[in-house]
Amino acid sequence: MQEALCLLSELDEEDVAWIMEQSREQQVIANTLIIQEGERPETLFIILEGLVGIEMDAIGSQMIAFRGAGELLGEISFLDGETASATVKAVENSLLLAIPRSLLDVKLAEDPSFAARFYRSCARIVARRLRDRVGQVGQQVQEKSQQASAVTTAWGRVSGAIESMKEQLRKADQAAIRNQGEVPEELAAEVVEGFAQAMAFLNTEVGEASGLSASVQQEVGQ
Repeated sequence: MQEALCLLSELDEEDVAWIMEQSREQQVIANTLIIQEGERPETLFIILEGLVGIEMDAIGSQMIAFRGAGELLGEISFLDGETASATVKAVENSLLLAIPRSLLDVKLAEDPSFAARFYRSCARIVARRLRDRVGQVGQQVQEKSQQASAVTTAWGRVSGAIESMKEQLRKADQAAIRNQGEVPEELAAEVVEGFAQAMAFLNTEVGEASGLSASVQQEVGQ
C-alpha cells in the first residue's frame, strides 16, 4: 500500500474526496490487459486488491516486474504524456480504482494547489521506484561479480584433475596404438581408478557435495 499511502498523504481531505467521486472500481480477471505498450493510457489506476505483471515487447512474454495492492499504474505516461513503455496484465483476479485521465487533466488545470500536491506525490513515488531499481541493479552486479570469482576459483581447483585425467587417456590411446587396439590390463585398471578418483574429486569441489550455487556449478560444468 506504500504508493497509495504516499499519494493520499500529500493530498487533503477534499482532494481525496474528489478522487473517490470521479473514479470507479474496476474488477479484472487474470490475464486481462490493463495497459498496452505503445498506446497512451487514458486512465490512472490504483491497485486495491490482487496482483498485476509488467512485460516489455523487447524481452518477450516474460514478466519483468509485479505490482500489488496500493501501487499505481500508468503514472509515468500520465506525467510525460508519452505512450506506455510496457504492457500491464492482471496476474490474478484484481480490483482496481480507475481515475479517468480527462477528468484529472481538467482538475489539475483548474486547481493549482491540487496540482502541486498531486505532482509532488507522484515525484516521490517515481523517486522511490528509481532508488529501488538502482539498488536491485547494484545487487545484481555484485552477485555476478561474486559468481565470476567463485567460478574462477572453482575452475582453478579442478583444472589440474581434468588435465591429469586427459593425460591418462592419452597414454591409454598410445598404448592401444602400439598393441593393436588393446590397452594393457594394468594401464586400463590405472585409468579406471584415476577416473573414479577424478569424479569423486570433482563432486567434492564443484558438484552437489561442494556447497557451490547451482549457477556456479553449471558455469564450471560448461
